[in-house]
Amino acid sequence: MPLDFDSVNDLVNCNSAAVINNVVSKTLSCWMYADNYGEGNLGNMFAKVNWNFRVDSSGALNYRNVFSVGTLGVWRSAVNSLNTGAWTHVAVTYVRSSTANVPTFFINGSSQTTTTVIQPVGNANAENTSAYVLGNNASAGATFDGKLEEMAFYNAVLTAEDILRLATSRIRGTPLMVAASNLIAYHPLDEFPDGA
Repeated sequence: MPLDFDSVNDLVNCNSAAVINNVVSKTLSCWMYADNYGEGNLGNMFAKVNWNFRVDSSGALNYRNVFSVGTLGVWRSAVNSLNTGAWTHVAVTYVRSSTANVPTFFINGSSQTTTTVIQPVGNANAENTSAYVLGNNASAGATFDGKLEEMAFYNAVLTAEDILRLATSRIRGTPLMVAASNLIAYHPLDEFPDGA
C-alpha cells in the first residue's frame, strides 16, 4: 500500500547523506495520487532546504531552487496539466549549474511545456547538510495531500526514453532497473511488489 500523506504535517525525513548533497544534475521521479494540491496549495513530493519538487494550485508541477543573491528560480508545467484523483507518474529533470537552465517536467512519460514563474539570479545555493524530505518540505509546512510511491532520485538527467520506462510500470523496483548507476536514492513506499 502506498504511503498516504495527510496535507497537514506528514513527512518522511531521509536526513542528509553525502551522495544526496549538492547534486548538480538531477532527475526526480515518482508515482502520485493527489487528492488535492496539498498544504498551502504547494504539496511537496521531494524537498531539501534549497529545492522542492511539488504540485501547485494551478494544477501544475512546480520546481523551485534557491540562488545565492536571495532569489528563487521557480518553474511550472502548464496550468491544469496535472489532474487530481488519479494515479499519475511525474518526473522532473534539472541542471542547476546555470540560471539559464530550466527544468523539464514529465507527466505519464510525456514532456511538458515549462513556464518560468521567477527567473533566478546568481548561483544555486549549496545544500550540504539540509534534510532530504519526502511528502513535505523541511519545515513541515507544505504537506502533500495523497499517496506517493516508487520515489527515485538520480544524479543525472535521464533520457526521455528512461522516463517513459519509469512511467509505464508501477511494479515495485522499476527504478532499480533504469539508469541504475545514477540512482542515488530509492523509496518504494509500497509494501506490495505488484504496485497494487
